[in-house]
Amino acid sequence: MTAFPSAPRPGRKPEDQRARLRDAAAEVFLEHGFGMTTVDMIAQQAKASKKTLYAHFTSKEELFVAAIEAICGDTLGPLAALDGPGQTPQQVLTVFGLRMLERILSPRAIAVHRLAIGEATRFPEQARLFYRSGPATLQAILTDHMRALQAAGHLLADDPAWLASVFIQMVIGDYQRQVSMAMIPAPSPAEAERHVQRVVALFLGMRG
Repeated sequence: MTAFPSAPRPGRKPEDQRARLRDAAAEVFLEHGFGMTTVDMIAQQAKASKKTLYAHFTSKEELFVAAIEAICGDTLGPLAALDGPGQTPQQVLTVFGLRMLERILSPRAIAVHRLAIGEATRFPEQARLFYRSGPATLQAILTDHMRALQAAGHLLADDPAWLASVFIQMVIGDYQRQVSMAMIPAPSPAEAERHVQRVVALFLGMRG
């Protein structure tokens, strides 16, 4: 089974059995998909009994919700805060763009993206859950940053949500598609920086 590295969770206690079961479920879901995963497989991965698993989660669906929310939280958490008050719009968007590209193109995030696309037709509710926890949350985070830049007079357009959507697609759109299809590897740090700087320059040039 492929192991997808997860971001460390500060303060997590070793005895947190619910988190351990959730993380084990995430590995199985990412490897086999929602439909092919069974509770027995998750229990085996977690080295726990089904009784223990059901003491913490009532169903496979609840496990999936917890797993996806945890993965998306780990992926998007670093994007919520941008360091340094008084930064220019170029600095704010460059830092955000680089962080976003790194997080969204990580092996774990790509695996979740593939899972959601692959299961969308058979399990639309699970796909909607991923969208709410992932792409919709990402846009909400960036919309807040756009709103702050707008309030400071740096952005002239009157729809921060639209600006956020455009910027996200400019930064990750083609990269995410091609990496998800295993057509290309994730960009190197130098390639990512060059790409994001070009996007930011273009984005700010069309801001009015």
